[in-house]
Amino acid sequence: MRLTDSRIKRTIENSGGNFVPEEFFHGRNNLKNKAVKELVEWRNWMGFKFQITSAYRQTGSHKYGSSFDGLIWSKWKTEQPEPDHIWRLMTTWKWHGVGIYFDWKNGIGSHVDIVPRTLRTRPLRWIRVEGTYYYQDLKTGIFRAESGKTTTLENEIQIYNF
Repeated sequence: MRLTDSRIKRTIENSGGNFVPEEFFHGRNNLKNKAVKELVEWRNWMGFKFQITSAYRQTGSHKYGSSFDGLIWSKWKTEQPEPDHIWRLMTTWKWHGVGIYFDWKNGIGSHVDIVPRTLRTRPLRWIRVEGTYYYQDLKTGIFRAESGKTTTLENEIQIYNF
């Protein structure tokens, strides 16, 4: 069933508010109601604004209507929390997929989703640095690129240019 703006608005209101349907951009009627509900509840729980930069699109995990990219702001559009705090906010919640992007021009980008494991085409957690994706081994915590190069979240935070 396709979402309408009125149904999205009801979901937002029933989940604690803090969004308006227009923040989900074009294609929002292709989003899963459960994903909208999860995002609203998460934004209210973490206490920070989450500026959506991409919701539904026809590529990657976003094509399932259950993924969101965005920026987390502690002071609206001027200051972000520390990168390790952003990671904890994303990984403490019940998201299925979590990614953090150190190569966005407007700050540290983030990806959260509730895409089922059966539909996943890549691992559950990743970071991106200078266009290269590093996927986390959940047993060791190490992130590995397809090239074999490894890194850690702590290392990337240290070298990130604030």
